[in-house]
Amino acid sequence: QIILAQKDPKKMEIFDRRVIQTTMGARIVADKELKILADKPPPSMYDLRRLLEDAMWICGGMSKKRCSLWTGSGATLWWWRYAALGLLAFIAGTICLTFICVRFKKQCHEILPAKCFDSDSE
Repeated sequence: QIILAQKDPKKMEIFDRRVIQTTMGARIVADKELKILADKPPPSMYDLRRLLEDAMWICGGMSKKRCSLWTGSGATLWWWRYAALGLLAFIAGTICLTFICVRFKKQCHEILPAKCFDSDSE
C-alpha cells in the first residue's frame, strides 16, 4: 500500500516485478505491459493480485497462463541468433573458398593435397 500511495512509476515497476517473480512465482513475458501497469496501478494490493493472475503478459506460477519454451523473460531462444550467425558465417566462408579455388585453380592444386582433386585427373 505504501508503494501504491507514492505514485512513483519506477518504484511501482520494481514492486510489481517483485510481486510477480517472488510472490506469484511467475515470469514476465512483456516488459512493456509491466511499465503500463506501473504507470496506472490499481488502487489496492488485492486488485493488483487479481489483475496479475489474469494478465496475459506473465506466465507460470500462480498466473493462469502456462509458460512454454517460447515465452518468458529472455526466453525467445537467445541462442538462435548465434546459431543463425554461425550458419551464415559458415555459408559465406564456403562460398568464398569455392570462389578462390575456382579463380585460382592452379595455385589451389599446389597448396591442397592431390586427394582433393581426384576427379580432375579422370
